[in-house]
Amino acid sequence: MTVDIKVIRAGQMYRYYLRETVVGDGRRPARTPLREAQEQAGVPVGRWMGRGLAVLGLAPGEEVTEAQLRNLFGERGRHPYADRIEAGLLAKGESAKKAFKAGALGRRVTVTGVDFFFRPQPTIYLLWALGDEETRRVIEAAHERAIERVLEWIEDEVAVIRYGKDGIYRVRPPGGLVAARFRHHEARSGMPLLHDHLLLSVKGQRLDGKWGSIHTLALHENTVAASALYDELVAAEVCEALGLATEPRIVTAGRRPVMEIAGVPHELIRWTSRRSDQIAACPVCAGCGTRFTDARWKAIEPAGWDAPWETHPHLCDDCKQRAITAERQAQHSEHGHHEDDQAVPEQKAGGTWISRFRS
Repeated sequence: MTVDIKVIRAGQMYRYYLRETVVGDGRRPARTPLREAQEQAGVPVGRWMGRGLAVLGLAPGEEVTEAQLRNLFGERGRHPYADRIEAGLLAKGESAKKAFKAGALGRRVTVTGVDFFFRPQPTIYLLWALGDEETRRVIEAAHERAIERVLEWIEDEVAVIRYGKDGIYRVRPPGGLVAARFRHHEARSGMPLLHDHLLLSVKGQRLDGKWGSIHTLALHENTVAASALYDELVAAEVCEALGLATEPRIVTAGRRPVMEIAGVPHELIRWTSRRSDQIAACPVCAGCGTRFTDARWKAIEPAGWDAPWETHPHLCDDCKQRAITAERQAQHSEHGHHEDDQAVPEQKAGGTWISRFRS
């Protein structure tokens, strides 16, 4: 599929997005402002999308700031301008409790959003990577418009807000949803890959004006449909603009073929291996059996699996740290036993402690 989905939770997972995803899947330097980190990584700033922006005082295409991300996704679903709202009420003499409540969008939640990952089909992003400037411009425009259409479809046909006892009532968010889009130009492996992360907030407003949370299960259940819609929209616009055609290509034997741009060699398509294939090629930890992370694999790959400067090249970071800690504890214990063994003969040679003072 060309559209994937992951849940965003407040806390450690949100911090991961703030450290890596919003800066092009790289590693954001500590204490570096978001805008500066994005410029260093060579990626554009994030942009707001969705019909629900107006009620929050935001506009489509407006730059996404770190404070807005923190409030909406990191602080369990608060208003993007919660800091400003609280400061204004406190300046008017309102209590801290009332000011904090004014910056909330309904109840606080743990799951604050979902991450929709959009990337064109292999033949299309190959044309984007190897084509001229005009080809790249056409594909990027089709890619962006398709994401907008898919978000509109989610707002109109998929997203539902559950409320009442056991979520018995379900309504569409009439005012739409809010999402932050981040454009990337490379995969984690360094290969050119046009793709966007659409961080969709779970917060939506009901007809009565109260804020609720959309049902994330409905989003997961419709990911395949979202992927099919996105593929159709991108392929149709690219083919029309560039005068291309599509042809069926069998990806998995026994399954329905997928439509790809005609004329692109299959060898070139296979060369752009999927992320899952790259992960499968990485070794597993000998301690816990999990596959190595990108950072861990890159740390030992240049010098080989048996890198001499790596104390535990066969272990992941967590198991490596536990092994080092256990070794240090064992060494400390052995050193303590060695000192005890040295002291005991001296005591025995001189008799008891009292006898030693008497001699």
